[in-house]
Amino acid sequence: MKFIRYNIPLTVFVAIAIPFGLYLWLIPWTSTSIGPFYGPKALINPYLAAEMFLERHDVNIERHGDATKLDFALASSDVILMTNQTGNFTPDESRRLFDWVAAGGTLIYQPATLYAEDGEYSDRILESQSIRLVVNPTRKTVRTPSPDIHHSDVECPGRERTVTISGMTDRNYRVDLATNFFLKPIGDIGSPLSSIYFVPQSGSGRLVILTGLRQWRNNLLQCHDNAQFLRDLVMHKSKTTTWLAWLDGAETQPLYRLLWQWLPHSIVALAILLIWWLWNRIPRDQPVRINTERSENALHEYLLRKAIFRWRSANSLEQLNPLRTEILGQMRTHFTQSDYERLSNKTGQSIDEINTALNTNAWPGQREFVKLVATLSRLRGTH
Repeated sequence: MKFIRYNIPLTVFVAIAIPFGLYLWLIPWTSTSIGPFYGPKALINPYLAAEMFLERHDVNIERHGDATKLDFALASSDVILMTNQTGNFTPDESRRLFDWVAAGGTLIYQPATLYAEDGEYSDRILESQSIRLVVNPTRKTVRTPSPDIHHSDVECPGRERTVTISGMTDRNYRVDLATNFFLKPIGDIGSPLSSIYFVPQSGSGRLVILTGLRQWRNNLLQCHDNAQFLRDLVMHKSKTTTWLAWLDGAETQPLYRLLWQWLPHSIVALAILLIWWLWNRIPRDQPVRINTERSENALHEYLLRKAIFRWRSANSLEQLNPLRTEILGQMRTHFTQSDYERLSNKTGQSIDEINTALNTNAWPGQREFVKLVATLSRLRGTH
C-alpha cells in the first residue's frame, strides 16, 4: 500500500510522458520545419511559418479559436483568413461577416464542403449569401500549370452565375454565385500551383474562396511562390490581419489536444506499468522466512499470499515444514492424546484438524492448504 500511495503520481506521469515523448521523437520533423528551424511550436501550429512571414512584412497577426471573437475580429481587422470545418456560424454571424466584406473587408475563406463526398452540400456562411457548392468527381489527369476557370455571364449581376473550378485536386467544383456578387478572376497574382481559384467581389470588399491552406504549411510555404502569393493576397490593402483558426479548422494542435489525442496510448502505457508492478509484487518461489518477532498476522498473511503461487508450482507442503518445526520446538515435547485435547480446547480446532496440520504428508488441495495454514497459525499463537 505504501508503494501505491507514494508512486501513483510518478506512475501516471510516466504513463503520459512515454507515449507523448515517443510521438515527438518519431514524428517526421521535416514536415514541420521552418527553414533551418523546427520544434514544438512548428508541430503545434502548421502555419507558423506563414505567420512569421507576414509579421516580417509588418502585418499584425491575431489568432483566435472560437466564434465569440468574431465581433472583435470584424472591428479590428482588414483581412480575415478563416476556415469553417465545423459549421458553427449562426445566420446572424454570417450576415455580419458579409456586411463587413461589403464595407471593404477581405475574407479569405476555406469552406468545409470542398472536402466532403461527391454531391451537393451546403456551407452555412456561403449559403447565407446564396452561394451553392457542388462537388463533381473528375478523372485523374496531369495537373495543368494553372487552375482552369470557366465562367459565364460574369458581368451580368441580374442573373445567377455558374463557375466551375479545378486545380490541384482530382475534382471539379461548380459554384453557383448569388446575384450580389461579381466574379473577378485572379490571373495577375499568385502561384500557378496554388489552390485559390476565383474572387467574387461585392462592394469594395473581397471574398476569396480556397480549397485548402496546404500551400501555406510550414514545409510548403517556401515552395514555388506560395509565400509571395500569400503576401499579395493579404497585403493588397491590409494593416492588421486576423486568423480565425477554429479548433477543428486550421488544423492547429495545441498541447492539450495532443495529450487528449494520445490519451488511449497513455492508458495502455499505464495498464502495462500496472501489470509490471503487480507481477513484481507476486511472491516468488523461495523458502518461507520465519518471522522472529512472533507476529501471527504477518506470517499468516505472508503464507496466504504465497498459497496460490506455491500451489500452482506443486510445492505447497514445503512451506508448512518450517512452521511445524517452530511449533514443535516451542512445545519441546511429543504430542499425546491429552496434548491434542488441550490444544483443541485452546484453539477451538478439532483433534483431527490439529493432527492433520502437524503430521500429514498428503498433498492438499488449495482450500485444504489454506485451512492447514490457519490451523498452524492458531497453534503458534497459543505459545
